[in-house]
Amino acid sequence: MEGVVNTFQAVYFRAVDGTEPVRAFIDGLDPKRRATLLRQLDRLNDLSDAMPHLPFPHSSQVDGELRELRCHMGSEHYRVLYHRSERLIVLLHAFPKTTGKAAGFRDQGRTEALGRFQGTHERSASQAATGCGT
Repeated sequence: MEGVVNTFQAVYFRAVDGTEPVRAFIDGLDPKRRATLLRQLDRLNDLSDAMPHLPFPHSSQVDGELRELRCHMGSEHYRVLYHRSERLIVLLHAFPKTTGKAAGFRDQGRTEALGRFQGTHERSASQAATGCGT
């Protein structure tokens, strides 16, 4: 079909035990921060083959296909690490950026996120993720 734009869908990583770490992180925020972060995450649902990534400074590459969504709320900064799998954008890890450089948190998060993604990739997407949207 000509003119059809196939968008991606952001989904939460779900562990075998049913936990969803990014959703739990977001649920732990106060309502204003939660709403702001969810609006930023919802922007991932607008991505498509024509625009596969949000441009910098909204998103940046971390390691290979692992990317970070960069969320700013005044002087507070949050990062959500994600990885694309076909038409899905799997939200793997979230953390507050509390220092000038996110390297320590990002390195720890990168290891955790890549481990989660590899585990997700071994299971079917329907078992590993649930939809994300506001």
